[in-house]
Amino acid sequence: MVTLEARIFVNVCLELFEMERDIRISRSENFAAEHVENLRGFGESLATDCEKLHLQVAADAARGIPNARTTRQLGDVLEFVRNAMAIGLNRRKFFEPEPRYMQYFENPKLFGEEVFIAFPSATDDIAEAGTCLALERSTACVMHLMRTIEVALKALADSVGVGQQNDWGAYIREIYKALERQVKAAGAQTPDHQFYGEAAAQIDNVKRAWRNPSMHVDKSYSQPRAEEILLATKSLMSHLATKVSE
Repeated sequence: MVTLEARIFVNVCLELFEMERDIRISRSENFAAEHVENLRGFGESLATDCEKLHLQVAADAARGIPNARTTRQLGDVLEFVRNAMAIGLNRRKFFEPEPRYMQYFENPKLFGEEVFIAFPSATDDIAEAGTCLALERSTACVMHLMRTIEVALKALADSVGVGQQNDWGAYIREIYKALERQVKAAGAQTPDHQFYGEAAAQIDNVKRAWRNPSMHVDKSYSQPRAEEILLATKSLMSHLATKVSE
């Protein structure tokens, strides 16, 4: 993915504008020695910025700026740089999240420090869910959120002694069975049993409401709905992180 930093782009445009303005008001055709050295620094700086924008032809042309020996030659080089930038950007499109969604973009700790520590295997999917929402790929956001909850489901199962299962339904059934056995053995339901049972019930609701539908091609999610599901998932994961971890 190419990242266009608006600050760098504006900086390049301003540098070109200022240099061309100086040429227009200059009354001298030739450069003094100290000006040649200044051009070397200017050319390298401009070339570096162009490379950050992936405008290699313009960057190569900018590195030829120090070779100019007259204001006319310099003007020709600067015009070539400008034209190379225009051609290089002609067929490219750049996208930026709306300001209200910037908080979600590429944020591995989107769900908070506790979730980040408790469920390290979910970090990539949490970051991807937020980035998809920021870029308005709402259905993809929900799918990454379901992968995130699956990490917590497996950790929950492990907490009550349930091993690897084939699907969410099997995990949830085995968690209920394990809790039932533990409650019978203890003679009473403890706060931990209550917590794990409620957590399993919440994930079962997620499975029915979001996880299963998201696996079918006829289901898609709007941007507002995806954001609601992301916030609900964050709340669930934060709650689970208080007692469950990988």
